[in-house]
Amino acid sequence: MRKGILVAVLGLMASGGPSAVADPAAGQVCLTAQGEVEPTATQGWQQALQNSDQRAVQFLTGRWYNETRNTYTGQISKMIFTYEATQGLTYDNEVCSAGGGGCQRYQGYGMYAVQWQSQDTLFLFTNISDSSRNSFCSMSTLRLIDQNRAVGPDGQVTLQRM
Repeated sequence: MRKGILVAVLGLMASGGPSAVADPAAGQVCLTAQGEVEPTATQGWQQALQNSDQRAVQFLTGRWYNETRNTYTGQISKMIFTYEATQGLTYDNEVCSAGGGGCQRYQGYGMYAVQWQSQDTLFLFTNISDSSRNSFCSMSTLRLIDQNRAVGPDGQVTLQRM
């Protein structure tokens, strides 16, 4: 299930939910699970922010859906990521147990930087916070199938524009 979370790590399912705003003071560093600054990731994050491509930001802006199944537990994760033109991002993740055993909802927010790597490939760097982590940074590459669908490195459909 972390694979789905890694891919963008974000959006709010409720359309009236709060908007993510790229606060210049927030998300400037990447932290470890212990809350310590991770210097290499922080340097990469700051460079990604400086080099973010506004055409790529414009393309990614909007709501995207991701659904993954954990092959070991049978749980299904349904995520909605909202990427904003300000490079703010939010997400809502509903994780449901196999066999209808109930669902739990998780929400988070953060910032993103994105660049075109080629005509059909985006490099995405995110810095998110939620109930279990603060300023967690991750990177992924998304290959576009068309204007509304992207796949991750494993070739599986990762994001679907809503």
